[in-house]
Amino acid sequence: MTQIDGSEDKQQEARLWAFRKVFVKDPTLQEILRGIKTLHQSGCGTTHAQCMGLFGPSGSGKTRLVRYYERTFMKSLRKTTYCEGDIEIEIKPLLFVECPARATVKGVAETLLTVLGDPRPSRGSQQEMTQRILHLLRVRRTSLIVMDEFQHLVARSSNAVAAYETADWIKSLLNENICPIVLVGTDPAAEILKVNEQLQRRNFASFRIMAYSVSTEAEMKVFQNMLSGLEKALGLPLPSCLADEDLARRLHIASDGLIGRVTGLLDRALLLAIERQENSISRQILRDVFSRTEGILPIQPNPFSPKALLAGNPVKPEDNSRRLRARGGRDGGSLGGKLSA
Repeated sequence: MTQIDGSEDKQQEARLWAFRKVFVKDPTLQEILRGIKTLHQSGCGTTHAQCMGLFGPSGSGKTRLVRYYERTFMKSLRKTTYCEGDIEIEIKPLLFVECPARATVKGVAETLLTVLGDPRPSRGSQQEMTQRILHLLRVRRTSLIVMDEFQHLVARSSNAVAAYETADWIKSLLNENICPIVLVGTDPAAEILKVNEQLQRRNFASFRIMAYSVSTEAEMKVFQNMLSGLEKALGLPLPSCLADEDLARRLHIASDGLIGRVTGLLDRALLLAIERQENSISRQILRDVFSRTEGILPIQPNPFSPKALLAGNPVKPEDNSRRLRARGGRDGGSLGGKLSA
């Protein structure tokens, strides 16, 4: 077996990490990024702080998008601390918080306090914790809060009263006009904006990120462009031709059009290509990687098998849930609207 020296091993590790951080922007994602930037820039120091909803199925790329915005924004900062008297204070301009599973409002408040650097984040009543959050947001000069996995906070709300109380707590943070808030989660998280009319009025916009579709030529082009971007990020010496129409359709079947599944599949394929010392991701590699998921994903036969899909046979969407990502994903403030295909 060929031995890999330390420098080559580091190069391969760097290649993997570079791929895992890649973010390919399609028209929908570009529109959402512009929306977040507008909310962020116009939402501080005003008398009417607003929120934004970002919803969609698991694996559709919501967290990847807000993490990309976070990295881009943090790179633009000129300073990360300021002095007040003899004390140097770390600035936390963008606060990213992941709501814990089976979360309560008090549990999310504790998570916020932990990220803000409170020495005893679990201390006190919900009201006392909220007051410390508001104080620390000012001290840390926070200009945007992103609450990811927000459906965890909604899931425990088994009745309208509990959901209303959750929405009311978010509204109480906004009422201090310190900074806007982006609520990120699966579709159940949108219920928070439905049950509280006052919070609805503070909603700057709502967006949904859906799975990619390939049922039309325009949709296929968007999906192929995304695959081309991912292939560049793989950094392999030879082309893998991921955007070839036949292979793109197979990748769509394997992932159901969810970007999280596409990147997960390609991440494992890249690892296997490195292990086998191959210069591209072949269909054999994709077939072998996907075979390891058989019995987990309800897809038969293996979509990368030569007989799994006849050349030129169009793939029809399983239902009507997919939106044309080429035309953006904004709901225009309405939680029930659909984009025309």
